[in-house]
Amino acid sequence: MTDCNTQPLLFASLGSKKIQADFKGGSLTSDAGALLLRQVDKKLGLLDAFDRCRPDPRHASYTTHAQKTLLAQRIFGIALGCEDLNDHQTLRHDPLLQIVTERGVQADEPLTAPPTLYRLEKLCGVLVSQAEAQFQLTHQKQRIFGELTYAAQTWDRPRRVIVKAERLTQGPNTRFIVTNLAGAPQALYDDIYCQRGDRENRIKERQLGPFADRTSCHDFGAHQFPVLLSAAAYVLLENLRRLGLAGTELAAAQVSTIRRKLLKIGAGVICSVRRIVWHLAGGYPLQQLFASVLARLSPTATGAVPTG
Repeated sequence: MTDCNTQPLLFASLGSKKIQADFKGGSLTSDAGALLLRQVDKKLGLLDAFDRCRPDPRHASYTTHAQKTLLAQRIFGIALGCEDLNDHQTLRHDPLLQIVTERGVQADEPLTAPPTLYRLEKLCGVLVSQAEAQFQLTHQKQRIFGELTYAAQTWDRPRRVIVKAERLTQGPNTRFIVTNLAGAPQALYDDIYCQRGDRENRIKERQLGPFADRTSCHDFGAHQFPVLLSAAAYVLLENLRRLGLAGTELAAAQVSTIRRKLLKIGAGVICSVRRIVWHLAGGYPLQQLFASVLARLSPTATGAVPTG
């Protein structure tokens, strides 16, 4: 152990009292509210259903982490506001995330690293590459339209898909539209799809919370899977609001507010042979609300709103 881990950190005194800190706080998390999301999943069976719907293409002899664990790690991460794969380089060590993925706390065996999660989502796309190449030549906004015929595994027939590969100064902005309308791809996109009005704005509110708008991959298939992960994270958050927060001060709160007020809670964990105990921050201001939500999400809850 290095000196930086053993020596106390000294701060300016408060009157006659010295102030110091160290890194001996033990197993801590800043996302203790995710335990409520785990309760939601227990009620819905969402992760089990998601895992059953997606056949695991890997050979069992060469895998360390079960597919359900990978899905849970990604979906709970998104729900907690960690949409980027690189976030899991540190999140994989978080004892709380290890708990909600059902893997259990194992300090010497963290969850999977970003490269494995990336391989779960990776695919390539030609149009996006073309738009990127043109942008690099001109440094101006690029829009390339095309179309393809695509059939998901559950579709009864192939369908026409309009592709808009757009490169802005802020980055890629790719869109896919499934349609049965006749017409040129750009005309359908600009003259019909873009006129859909306020309804799309309401959809965007749902996209922004669980990061469903992060479609910067290069291919339709690569976009589809992260959007499904975001949708699953949204289902957890929406059911947390519907089942746990009805009639409370957060009943109409947006995803970002629920995450900030109910999920981002500091806590320490103590593991023994018989139990796992989380000590939540004593200064958390919504303790009564948190307990009320947990009561509503418990397996014996009847739907009545707790009082007191």
